[in-house]
Amino acid sequence: MNGNTNNTGDQTNYRAVRFGLASTLLGNGYFGFDFGTKSHAQLWQYDEYGAFLGDPKGTREDVLFPENKYLKKSVWERDFSNGKVLVNATDTIQTVRLDGEYEKLHGTQDPIVNNGAIISRVTLNAKDGLLLLRPLENVSNASHLHVCLMELDRQNEQAFLPMMPDIEAVNRSYTQILMQMDQKKPLLQIKRT
Repeated sequence: MNGNTNNTGDQTNYRAVRFGLASTLLGNGYFGFDFGTKSHAQLWQYDEYGAFLGDPKGTREDVLFPENKYLKKSVWERDFSNGKVLVNATDTIQTVRLDGEYEKLHGTQDPIVNNGAIISRVTLNAKDGLLLLRPLENVSNASHLHVCLMELDRQNEQAFLPMMPDIEAVNRSYTQILMQMDQKKPLLQIKRT
């Protein structure tokens, strides 16, 4: 599925990105968001692209009309091993009670929506979507866990991953030090005991 800015170049239409990506995740598709019919050359990145939802745990479900199996204007959800996707395909704001606690993404592009809050219900704007994560203690049967250290180049406003060892590497006596970005002081040390 391809979402776009209708040739305006407004890459900050985060609601359109969330709606398109979450709608795509209701099925088994691929998603991209770009300029529009005049250009598909953009490689814009969004907070939601980094969400590790895991494997789907079933098919999409209609939240407002649970017996319905056909796509229509409604609120839809799909569960994943590490989270949940919600889509409000209606023309009105909808509030959804969740089946437990979930964590909103920790984002920088739309921090009002992706504020890292732990929630058990959520209000979705019309034509919006949301990716939610299960709190870490609720993630089970994950195939593997990665430790990710990200360095931030504040001058160039870029982030890069200098290393991404898996948990087995950490257990082999690796000592990893996370540095506080501004002061370069040790913030957390992980080592085998």
